Amino acid sequence: MDSSQLFTARIPELESLPAQPCVYWYPSAGIDFRGPVAFTYFRIQHEKKYHGRNYRKPDLFILNCLGSEVTDLRRKLEQEIEVNLFNDHNTIIKAKNYQSLEIRDDIIFETNPEYIDFEVLENAENQTNTALYFEIEVAGENYLEVQKILYFQVENIEFFKKVILVNIFEILYLCSTREGLAWGFCKKSIIEYIYSDNHPYFFYEHVFRPTFIIISRNYTKQIFEDAVENTDSLSVKSNYGNFISESDDFTNDPIIYKINY
Repeated sequence: MDSSQLFTARIPELESLPAQPCVYWYPSAGIDFRGPVAFTYFRIQHEKKYHGRNYRKPDLFILNCLGSEVTDLRRKLEQEIEVNLFNDHNTIIKAKNYQSLEIRDDIIFETNPEYIDFEVLENAENQTNTALYFEIEVAGENYLEVQKILYFQVENIEFFKKVILVNIFEILYLCSTREGLAWGFCKKSIIEYIYSDNHPYFFYEHVFRPTFIIISRNYTKQIFEDAVENTDSLSVKSNYGNFISESDDFTNDPIIYKINY
């Protein structure tokens, strides 16, 4: 890819990717790195062999979020060569090869009070003009893989407008398991913005056509299902496999939808 479309310098680790990388996009990600674990070659091959499900491995994982979790992660990456992110003795996740990337001056991120609660943000750092690049090493019992991560400290809808819709990336996965007024300071869910407010075409004309959408079983599930039920622009297969659970309460496991256009 041409990384100068986003950054003031060319980044070799990004330049080595395809011209339009296939991306897993996770708004309001916090420090949740289940996606890079779920979509390793090892797990994708397992799903194909044993369940007949056809996932694709992303070239790049793009995360965005505001708040103290991201700020703390940035500080750790700046101070340590290798950061332990997760270890349950079955899966070990480490971050390494961190770089701070300066975003181009003509890409200006703003914070819209209609979309975010400024009072909650008082003690958190606002959007920055630098992004985090790092690599995640995922180690399981029978595999070791490295995933590339781009992390932006930007509000969800602003990031969608300024980065996702400019057609630099092919959005393969949209993961929306931590947004939608449930945990943080969002006033507007990205699922609501894309699929309810912009019904019935959902930015299809901007070539925003994710193949897989991962949603929590909160009110955004109903918003999404109501929207796609009343359109001819796409068809949806729900419960397309299982996403990694965040807790022992499996009744609240996220739902994977497979989309056809």
